[in-house]
Amino acid sequence: MTDLLTLLLLASLICLIVGLIKPTAFSRFIKGEITRKRIGLIFGIAAFVFFVLFGITTDAEKAKVIGTRDTTPLTTTNTKETQKSPIPIPANKTDQQILEENLTNIVSSVGGSDMSHRSLQVEKSDPDRPKDTQMITVSVNVKSFYNKNSFLRNTGKLSSSLFKAIYDASSMKAYDVFVFYYAETTDRYGNNKDTVVLVYAIDKATYGKINWQNFDQSNLCDFLKQESKVSDTANTACNVLVNIQ
Repeated sequence: MTDLLTLLLLASLICLIVGLIKPTAFSRFIKGEITRKRIGLIFGIAAFVFFVLFGITTDAEKAKVIGTRDTTPLTTTNTKETQKSPIPIPANKTDQQILEENLTNIVSSVGGSDMSHRSLQVEKSDPDRPKDTQMITVSVNVKSFYNKNSFLRNTGKLSSSLFKAIYDASSMKAYDVFVFYYAETTDRYGNNKDTVVLVYAIDKATYGKINWQNFDQSNLCDFLKQESKVSDTANTACNVLVNIQ
């Protein structure tokens, strides 16, 4: 379209120049009196019209080309980047990572807002334990508690759930499991410190003897204390390490 308008514009300008020099050259094509003024009016208007149309058409085609250039390279670049960039593959989680996630959820749901998971430590069992077994320590942060009795009831339920998650629901080869409860305490000098206030411990043999469906989990602390006294083989404990009212 632009080429056609260019030819028409040039033709109009040529006719205008020729007509102004020799008006009679267009006597065959224009009826009536042939004057320079009339020739200038006819071809001048024609040249102006073709010039305006040429400008409009040129701007439209430029906009179309620019739009095409803006979109096509971006699409091509994105496609290449997608092809070059490998899709990230989630790394396989270890048994310890899976267990820690499970314990974190248990502490949050059973312990409530006053308790949170602190850490998980896995070590080799002592030489007197079965070969290739592990000693697992779960640490829990305690923000606050009402009194000693309610604290032991709540931690008894939570510790029972943690023991079951380790012994029954995980692939870890645990033989001894400890649960440490940390809280901020104040000594007699008025100094605050983050320390262990309560410890639960149970071995696999003792854990396997308990019927957990009928067992009073809120009374776990008293049971573990008693079991360590009546059984020579049981490695159980429930120790309150600070003075709790």
